[in-house]
Amino acid sequence: MTTKKFAQMRTKSLEALLETASEEDKVAIEAVLAEREKAEKAKAAAAEAPVETSAEAPAETPAFEEETPLTPEEEAALKAAEENCGVNPMYMGRTAERKPKASDEERHALAEKLKAEVVDHRCQAVPFNTAEWVDGYIAGVIEEKRSNKVLLAIKTDDGRRIVKVHDSNLVRILDETIEPEKKTRAGRKPKDASEKVEWTPEAIADEVNEVIGNVGKTVEIEKYRTTDPETGEEKVEVTVGRIVAIIPDKRAQRLLYRISVPTPVEGNPLAAKIMHKVAKAEGLKIAETFDAEGEELNKKYCERREAAATRTLLTPQDRVLRCEENLKKAEEKLQKAQEELEAKKKQLEEAKKELDEYLAAQQGASEAPAKAPAEAPAEEPLA
Repeated sequence: MTTKKFAQMRTKSLEALLETASEEDKVAIEAVLAEREKAEKAKAAAAEAPVETSAEAPAETPAFEEETPLTPEEEAALKAAEENCGVNPMYMGRTAERKPKASDEERHALAEKLKAEVVDHRCQAVPFNTAEWVDGYIAGVIEEKRSNKVLLAIKTDDGRRIVKVHDSNLVRILDETIEPEKKTRAGRKPKDASEKVEWTPEAIADEVNEVIGNVGKTVEIEKYRTTDPETGEEKVEVTVGRIVAIIPDKRAQRLLYRISVPTPVEGNPLAAKIMHKVAKAEGLKIAETFDAEGEELNKKYCERREAAATRTLLTPQDRVLRCEENLKKAEEKLQKAQEELEAKKKQLEEAKKELDEYLAAQQGASEAPAKAPAEAPAEEPLA
């Protein structure tokens, strides 16, 4: 378009075409708009000034105020731009386009690159719903397949765990690196068999006595943790149960809690499932005090352990005597069972004899009425 055509177009049309115009046309359009704005200001100032009556001829109306109708081509271009959110569909210049969605391979490659470059680096981040930068370090990299994004797992110095998109403006990754503390699992034994210490019954009893006070108490078991990728909040799901016994695991040389978890169902409200957890494992939150049921359970469990500890082992002679007594009792039971069997057989014979007599009596009673009508005299016919 030429400058002459721009001067003939309406201001609204010029503002709509300004977004998609080329650099040369944009300069011409801005010059026309600036001239019209200057004229509007001069007109407003003249309206505010006192009016002087004179015989002078009225000023000529600027040429740009005499709007001429648009040509069919201009009307079609303006309509197409309005339907395309103000962008001329015929414009071939740069437009704001969305980034293409990354493929699984590209996302995985980016995650591996970040793991090698930013993990264990100090950083600063703004947690969700806050406006302050906090210090921390990059603890890991998460591939979020649902949103197709790569997230940074951040652990702050005050113990919080948050996640941020790797290219977020609310994360500053520093060049300083740290050496994170490596946690060691409790109860892990050396692999060398020569260094393995024998776990004697006395050692087992000592370890059991240290934790026997927890039998009967309720316990909360951590099932899993989830982190909201948008808010960064961490949620912990727990299961509540009751410790009912202590089981020694001799192979791994550790103690296990036997935990009863209620799972009521229709028709069986007392149903429960049993699970085992290492006594020194993390994630177990044991109650500090007993309730009524737990106190009774702990009392009975301690009594059973004391009775088992005071129980004496049998000698071979005592075992022979006990076996002879058991055999004698079994023979007596067998004799009584045989006597009972003979009595039952006798009762069966008597019942069969009684049944035969009953059937014979029934058969004789049914034959007697059948002979009576045949012996009766014939009646004489009436006159």
